[in-house]
Amino acid sequence: MDLGNIILGVVTIFVFIYLSYVLFFP
Repeated sequence: MDLGNIILGVVTIFVFIYLSYVLFFP
């Protein structure tokens, strides 16, 4: 597995969770 792809996936998940909190709890 490529380390870059793993990091990109983790960052994408954290960004998605952050945006979810911002949208649901403004």
